[in-house]
Amino acid sequence: LCPHHVLWDIGAGSGSVSVEGGLSLPAGRVYSVEQDPASLELLAKNKERFGVTNMHLVAGQVPEVLPALPAPDRVFLGGALDHLDACLDLVFARNPAARVVVAADTLDALTRALEGFQRLGLTDVDVAQIAVTKTRGLGKTSRMTAQDPVWVVSGEGENCELE
Repeated sequence: LCPHHVLWDIGAGSGSVSVEGGLSLPAGRVYSVEQDPASLELLAKNKERFGVTNMHLVAGQVPEVLPALPAPDRVFLGGALDHLDACLDLVFARNPAARVVVAADTLDALTRALEGFQRLGLTDVDVAQIAVTKTRGLGKTSRMTAQDPVWVVSGEGENCELE
């Protein structure tokens, strides 16, 4: 993130990405998109708790609410993956040089993200699998078992600036 960027956090949930993004973008703006009323309430509390004045809460359904937002430089899709293709199309119609990160928690979402990135011709595509691994007793020994793995898929449009 660069200080002046516009970040869309789609499916913002509790706001962890929005808060960190807002604190990292002193001259930028964060749009936290969420449809769940309980999550919106938590977003508002976290915005206030961490003093993130450049974080804007956007209540509503994706992709319907996205066209009203300013063009993004960076996008984090942690939710709304049922509408992934529509979200990607809107992002790159607004800014062909955007950079997108998708947090995919199922193989289906991972596949859809990779197919969408390929369809749009994104470059610098990267996939990282992240999981917390805990011990589990196995007789006299222990085995490490991954808990809730997530694939983080990133890619960028044409002429994306990585400053």
